[in-house]
Amino acid sequence: MENTHDVNLNLPAGTYDRSLISTYTKKCTETALPRSESPKGIIGVSTVPPFNERYYTLSKELGATWMRTEFDWRAIEQSDGTYDWTAADKMVNEMNKNNFHILGTIAYIPTHLQTWEEIRDHFQKFTHELGKRYHSQGISYYEIFNEPNLPGWGWLDKRTSPENYVGEYAILLAIANKEIHDIDPHAVIVLGGISSDAINGMPYQDFTKKLLSFESSKCFDIFAFHPYGHEGKFKQTAKELASLLTQSTATPKPIWFNEYGTPENKKLTHTIDSMFKERDAADAWFWFTLRDLRPNNRWNYGLTDYNFEKKDSFIFFQKNMSIEKATATSTPTVNAQ
Repeated sequence: MENTHDVNLNLPAGTYDRSLISTYTKKCTETALPRSESPKGIIGVSTVPPFNERYYTLSKELGATWMRTEFDWRAIEQSDGTYDWTAADKMVNEMNKNNFHILGTIAYIPTHLQTWEEIRDHFQKFTHELGKRYHSQGISYYEIFNEPNLPGWGWLDKRTSPENYVGEYAILLAIANKEIHDIDPHAVIVLGGISSDAINGMPYQDFTKKLLSFESSKCFDIFAFHPYGHEGKFKQTAKELASLLTQSTATPKPIWFNEYGTPENKKLTHTIDSMFKERDAADAWFWFTLRDLRPNNRWNYGLTDYNFEKKDSFIFFQKNMSIEKATATSTPTVNAQ
């Protein structure tokens, strides 16, 4: 995700009113998609716009069949409340044309919304229109914001304290659940990928417990987490996440590591190797990202540079993908990578 560190949303404090939050979360429903049909074995690419044909060509060459991408609410909703779907339509059309499964991340609150009442009302309308528009185009996986325990990366801005907005996130998660499931009961709601950064954000354990205390367990179908820094202990992390659910009496859910990588070129190969060694720790992995976010800066997450020139890590990743496919067992999976 692009950062929103330099954006000031000027938002008031979030609600702590459990009765208010409950009026939203009690309307949540779990996906009608049978658990046996939940996809496993996914290795995808987490991407950021702008896109071009090289994005799709190289992602397919890499062996990925899923893309995690943004539906930028602040870019789609205009200040007068109308929607400009031009860029989103083009992106969806191109990804469909290239036969990618899409995990659509709804992110970024529009700056013209100044109160939580406004945000809730507009978000309800937006998620309804989004779900209605893209249901017919095959999109059924929606992630609700990004790193809600670490403001500044798709959720709120850097000036806010995440501890004060867990209730508001629970409400928006519930709104998206209801509006999207009203259109497509088989749609899958993915929890906004929780950050592992406890220094700049709210510890993921505390955030998860707080969110689930608002009876939000039925508001998402997949538990998403970003396991940066968890090399060598991915399976242990997945067990911990599953335990957080059971401790809160929530039903078990698939766990996706839907954003993972490193900004340091010298660590790319090691980071990729760590992922493939514990490949089965999660049902899905999304590498962040195919391409460096900017030319000549410190955000060198890409398997290619900004000009789409392959790094050695691209070849290493590609070889690991080939080995995965060659050694795959005969155990059936759904929508595998």
